[in-house]
Amino acid sequence: MNWLKTVISYGRWLRSDFESTREYWDKNLEHNPLRGRADTSVGAMIAFLIEAAGDILREYSQDYRDAGYINEKINRLKRGLNNDANFIGALSSNEIKWISEIKSTLVGLPTPSQEIEYIKTLILQILVRELTEAKLTQQMLHGNLTDQKLTFEIPR
Repeated sequence: MNWLKTVISYGRWLRSDFESTREYWDKNLEHNPLRGRADTSVGAMIAFLIEAAGDILREYSQDYRDAGYINEKINRLKRGLNNDANFIGALSSNEIKWISEIKSTLVGLPTPSQEIEYIKTLILQILVRELTEAKLTQQMLHGNLTDQKLTFEIPR
């Protein structure tokens, strides 16, 4: 019956090695305190990028992975991180508190693959606005996903 619950809940099969990661994300981080409640444009950008990274994590945890969807999210991360102006400004006291809560919760996220480790690291770097490091981590994640044919360059 557990397999039926998984199919109904997610609409797709979860890879068994990613089940605990997906469950942890859905329970603790999918609806994190910053999401939908940011007080500043910087807080909103952080929430926007965390959501994109989480979407990649959720999609990557499935047997069938939609490369177009993953590509859309990896490009969102790239665009957001490449504009340093998105991160200039002070956070509100609420946002500082929420970011601290997210960082504490993120520590417990299981990382069954290098790609999930990159996502976890990337989120932590975004939370503390380590943009140079976040860009490098995003590039490493992008490289791994490209090697697996899960992201691609869009011709201009």
